[in-house]
Amino acid sequence: MQDRYVGDIGDFANNGLLRWLCGKPELPGCHPDSPVGKLKLGVVEYFNEPTVAEAKNRDGKRIQYLCTCPVICGPDNKRDYRDCDVPLYDALKGIVEDEERNVGEVRRRGILPCPCASYYCAPIYGQVDRGQWLKEALEKVKGAEVVFLNPDKGIALEKQIPASNSSPEHVYMDELKHFVKRMQSLVIYHHFDRSGSQGKAPQQLKTVANRLVCELGAPRKNVYVLWWHREIARFLFVVAHPKHWAIIRKRLEAFGKSDWCAKPREHFDLYKEPWHHPWKP
Repeated sequence: MQDRYVGDIGDFANNGLLRWLCGKPELPGCHPDSPVGKLKLGVVEYFNEPTVAEAKNRDGKRIQYLCTCPVICGPDNKRDYRDCDVPLYDALKGIVEDEERNVGEVRRRGILPCPCASYYCAPIYGQVDRGQWLKEALEKVKGAEVVFLNPDKGIALEKQIPASNSSPEHVYMDELKHFVKRMQSLVIYHHFDRSGSQGKAPQQLKTVANRLVCELGAPRKNVYVLWWHREIARFLFVVAHPKHWAIIRKRLEAFGKSDWCAKPREHFDLYKEPWHHPWKP
């Protein structure tokens, strides 16, 4: 995660799902049977500064979705996104307009379910001791029931490598195991690999989902994938611990019927095992 990503369209997607999963059953379109109550949320930001090369790309500049001027953006832009979650949309728009795009601002403005949310956001690049970094992250979110892990590029598909050589832009399976062992459910950001080396998006989705099942020992029915289509493809993997599975399943059913997933918008497609076709609750 980088400060420049705060408020962009990916941040809108991430926070929208977390708000829905962790205790916002009053959102428009929510399934009437969605359980009331909150799941305690923990957020682990894999905080990085952009490299010289990264600073020249478009990352973090995808904020056109916040445009509310019908002349500039068209008459449907505001309704297309804002109706999904009005408080979230307005809060992120405020951060961008106030030029306060930094990771801490999301917490200060109470965007995620509070007071339950706990956060860990510390630099992971450079000469940081990754083992100590992970230890601190685990301690910070130990009371959470659902933990969101937010690396720049997502889940590393190669085997774990020595901490001194590990990528600051990825989360490793060995790290995820620590959270699973203490019975926490996970939401993990994963960036679509556009190089072609991992196959097309449907293949990438299935590959990562199967790795989560095999390496974390998660029941197949407890792993869900949300594929975000707008601007640039990205995935959010949900690994529900058995003790949270019933409430997470119901919340995802509601999410699948909401403005986030329903036609004509279909910002997200929602998949569950066997991950061949979108799941339409």
